[in-house]
Amino acid sequence: MREVEAKYRLRDARHGAAIRAALARLGAVPESDYDEANDLYDQATRLRRVGAILTYKGQTSFAGAIRSRVEWETTVESEPALREILGALGYVTGLRYEKHRAEWALGDVTIALDTLPFGHFCEIEGPEESIEPLARDLGLRPAMASRLGYPTLTARWLRRQAGERASPADAR
Repeated sequence: MREVEAKYRLRDARHGAAIRAALARLGAVPESDYDEANDLYDQATRLRRVGAILTYKGQTSFAGAIRSRVEWETTVESEPALREILGALGYVTGLRYEKHRAEWALGDVTIALDTLPFGHFCEIEGPEESIEPLARDLGLRPAMASRLGYPTLTARWLRRQAGERASPADAR
């Protein structure tokens, strides 16, 4: 399975509301709305908790704003058992991030609006030839595209948060 998507950073929650309105005008169908927690064990392996889904993501390649990579997912019957198995194999959670996701379907494309502590994003996933035209229809410009994934964005945000909490005396 190959994941093909583009991720765009939105200005704020109002921008997300404008995207929702545009999706409704285009005839997109709301599919799901949920909170998701992700525990990353390394760059490629994560336990996604919406229920429990084990995900492997391969190396990312880019064509402009569009990112593509191998992605395999499987549902997990027992999250505690999987945690034990991963621990026994030597995997340790390296990073955890949470997001709220609302998804729509428009033909063979899935559109997700994500809210994380550090911002609002729109992901468009589907056939490569469908992504950029839909992005234009939604008012998303190439300059708004992010080549960084949520794990990298989360790590940067956490480092900034830690730096803001440090006092000048801590720097001595």
